[in-house]
Amino acid sequence: MDKFIPILEIFLAAIAIILFYNVLKKYVLYKIKISKWVVLFLAILSYFIPIILEAYGVKLMDSLWQYVFAGIFAMFLFWFFDLLGWMKPRARKNTKDEIVIKAKAKPNRAKHK
Repeated sequence: MDKFIPILEIFLAAIAIILFYNVLKKYVLYKIKISKWVVLFLAILSYFIPIILEAYGVKLMDSLWQYVFAGIFAMFLFWFFDLLGWMKPRARKNTKDEIVIKAKAKPNRAKHK
């Protein structure tokens, strides 16, 4: 049972991060016009901040802060992927609708007088 609790915490944190990102994207992120490279830089920076804080003696592991920093990193990464266009649903091409059969012209048809 002790091994089940961390797995449940990670699963719930992942669901919360995805739901929060979708709400944030719907109401806030679409209004912000920013370069995708700035968002990637912020994602990389938010990845290294906990490592730097651990080096200075701030204890983040086994606390709520590890999920907060992981969530911030995931949100910037999702936003970067969204700006790249990787998270948009792709439209499927329907080849049946594109094919148009036209009648062939018949030049040797008899002329009526």
